Amino acid sequence: MKRLLWLLALLPLLLTGCLLPPGLHVIVGGGANYYDAPSRTVALAPGQSAGIVAHELCHAHQHEMVLEKNPASDNLWLYFGTSEGMAFLALRNQAPSADALEDAAWVCAWYYVDPSRLTPIALSWAETWVR
Repeated sequence: MKRLLWLLALLPLLLTGCLLPPGLHVIVGGGANYYDAPSRTVALAPGQSAGIVAHELCHAHQHEMVLEKNPASDNLWLYFGTSEGMAFLALRNQAPSADALEDAAWVCAWYYVDPSRLTPIALSWAETWVR
């Protein structure tokens, strides 16, 4: 039942044109949650919330933005060289960092799962860039 609930929560992400890398795999059953760019795999521990699932899928979205500019790259840090990534850094007045990469994935995730958690400026960024 929980899988059905998070699938329903994530349908907007999957149906509104949020770009994801071709060949994306989702594996449920490990002990950690992460996106592995080289294998294009979202790994999820059992029983995760829709927010966690969306967050990891949003890392996959970041990878797709990288792939549009650098088709063979698995380097998620190149996200900050994309228009979307640069706009996020400007929004938060941040330098490229692991925290910024995580923050952008969380804004993307909450946009799809619970936009009421976003500030108006973060919501505006998400409406512009992750749709």
